[in-house]
Amino acid sequence: MPWSSGDRLNSANLNAKSGYAFISVLDPAYSADSSGAADSTASIQAALNAGSASSMAVFAPAGTYLINPVSQLTLRAGALIGAGMGLTIFKRINTTNDNRILWFGDDTNSGVTYTDIVIRDITFDGNRANSTQSGSNQLVFAKYVDRFALTNVEIRNAPFFGMQIKNAVHGTLNNIQVYNTNRDGLNFSDGCEFIALNNFVGRDTGDDSLAFVTSTNAACRYITASNIVCEDSGLNSDGAGTGGAGIKLAGAQFVNIANAFITNAADGGVMIETLSGQTAQDIVITGLSVLTCGTRSAAAVKSGVNISAGKRIFVQGQIAGASADGVTVTSGSSDVVLDVATYRAGRDGVRVDGSTGHVYDVELRGVASTSSACGVLCTTADSVRLTSMACVNNNQHGNTDDSNAVGASFTSCKGVMVVGGDFSDTQAVATQRFGLRFYGTACAGVYITGAKATGNVSTAVGFVTTPTAPWRVANTEGYTQNGKDVLTNNDGLFLLSGSGAAESNVTAPIGSWYMRTDAGPVFAVKESGTGNTGWASVATV
Repeated sequence: MPWSSGDRLNSANLNAKSGYAFISVLDPAYSADSSGAADSTASIQAALNAGSASSMAVFAPAGTYLINPVSQLTLRAGALIGAGMGLTIFKRINTTNDNRILWFGDDTNSGVTYTDIVIRDITFDGNRANSTQSGSNQLVFAKYVDRFALTNVEIRNAPFFGMQIKNAVHGTLNNIQVYNTNRDGLNFSDGCEFIALNNFVGRDTGDDSLAFVTSTNAACRYITASNIVCEDSGLNSDGAGTGGAGIKLAGAQFVNIANAFITNAADGGVMIETLSGQTAQDIVITGLSVLTCGTRSAAAVKSGVNISAGKRIFVQGQIAGASADGVTVTSGSSDVVLDVATYRAGRDGVRVDGSTGHVYDVELRGVASTSSACGVLCTTADSVRLTSMACVNNNQHGNTDDSNAVGASFTSCKGVMVVGGDFSDTQAVATQRFGLRFYGTACAGVYITGAKATGNVSTAVGFVTTPTAPWRVANTEGYTQNGKDVLTNNDGLFLLSGSGAAESNVTAPIGSWYMRTDAGPVFAVKESGTGNTGWASVATV
């Protein structure tokens, strides 16, 4: 029988017109109260039990249903369907009991895995204003479940975690909204695998908006998440959390995140870290936008993206207004590729710091501009590549005497390659001290070619200490020696060009060459002496 205008959305019509079998929680056998005046826990649980036993979906029509967390609802199999987010509302009764209102999967912690669970078109309200605020429980909880689907689900006003899913596999979550929680908004842990999350909004959470974390030595892995919005993470004024990232990947592995927007995250936009012996690895993030982060405490990590001991990480996106670094890579991370644009960072645009654990194999692309300090700062890192990187107009704190505030700075780094890119200062009043700067003899294997570094306060390329050979600077616009253009600099031996004679004008080591461009060309080679003497003309044909 087809649907007609005016047909009510109830179990009778659903059964007769949809071709599916439904039980309504308002049926006389259950008689749940949809007015929000009476406790409906027992009625709805009876309907869920009957639905699971008879393979019928349980339908909760529009209304507010009070749920007592002392007894909580459990769903081991089947479907719980409402009339829509904000229409069907399961609300915690005013109580100081900190238990959850729905547990789906193994509600006895026996380790038995339950399968084929569906929840959709429903709001879970934690009634936070009238509940004890504890960090230990969840408003909605799942454990040991396989093949589950959540669609059009809203979690709000949770006195603890919004929703936490543990030991779950093969799950899809579509159109999930979580807001006003005391702890994480949506948390996956204890080895969740093969999870697809699409269209998620988390806001006003006391801790992380979205978290994939390792515990009991089981990593979350094989995860896809797309179209993510995280707003005001960790900023809930009475939140119990100590983190507060937009997205946290702690020990997570094989994760693909596409199209995420994060704003006002207290302690970082995206945090990638090792946890419980599990290394965060094989993570791809594309289409990331982070706008302002880091407002909880001075000691907290406040980078737009923070990668600690991560391996095989790729991040593509834009970070603006981080109170510390735009991106931080630390603690033994390796095989990291960043294709990012960072602006207005409170510290460095990109900071690669291996001082607490050597960092290896990092490739940087994109833009690092208008940072308070350096565009890129690398310390104790090996195999670092900057490809067509634009590090311009940095050192915005205005201290032009700060030699560390440069376009790109390298200390104790080996195997540095800079190919192309712009390390200039284009402002009317320059603030960026150097284009590229190298510190310490521990720098070795430096190769720079095709770059541009003009308009800086000091020189284009500066060597505080001569790097260990081999090293080379070639075809870098703005790189000069005594006002002469440096065509190449191989292990300290220069090929220079400019106007005027070399003798008494150009300082270079023995073995360097100079091409005079205003009379010839005329070539000279540095044969002896120190300083700007010892040049001899070379006959040309």
